Amino acid sequence: MLKCWRRCRTIHPGIDIDASGREQLKKLHLSAKAYQFDMRKAMVLSGRYIGYLPQSYIQRELNNGDIRIIQPSSLTYQFNLSLVYKKSPREMNKVELLREAFAKAF
Repeated sequence: MLKCWRRCRTIHPGIDIDASGREQLKKLHLSAKAYQFDMRKAMVLSGRYIGYLPQSYIQRELNNGDIRIIQPSSLTYQFNLSLVYKKSPREMNKVELLREAFAKAF
């Protein structure tokens, strides 16, 4: 078990998060920002950072043993993801494709 999680370099999501997420981040040593999940996952996989990611997004890495969850009963928070797109997009088929991929992933 990782004993130094309070001192480990941690990735901040880079966006404004809800109060429960802010409380979790206060416990950690924030030293980097990454707005996208892909970048955060790459940073965690480097072995130099810890960070928050949706479990569904890292399930393969969890199954492979490449990533592990640290103190899942106390170092967790729920958050909502939002997909934003133009009300009248030029290419609605691309928006629909993205919406379907988003629904499958999350």
